[in-house]
Amino acid sequence: MSRYRCVDTQKAAGFPVTAACSFAGVSTSAYYDWAATRDRPSERALDDAALLELIRDIHADSDGTYGEPRITAELWSRGHQVNHKRVERLMRDAGLHGTDRIAGGR
Repeated sequence: MSRYRCVDTQKAAGFPVTAACSFAGVSTSAYYDWAATRDRPSERALDDAALLELIRDIHADSDGTYGEPRITAELWSRGHQVNHKRVERLMRDAGLHGTDRIAGGR
């Protein structure tokens, strides 16, 4: 559990925020900054969502045959400099994978 969540739990239990912050070893201003932004998606999460939409489009255009290497190459050709590991993670999390159209595979 993060220190900020600990402070949040203590605050919900009725303890003063300053005491909970002192116990957790964080400043009250840092806690309030965290509390103000905790429910908003991060910039990285927003970028991942936009990138996943592009990946889904490329995957659909290839009739589901493109895997991570070809999708990464296609993204690069469209001007998106993205690491193959990020593409692989997003595809895995979304349940997308390429298929081999030749019977029997490789």
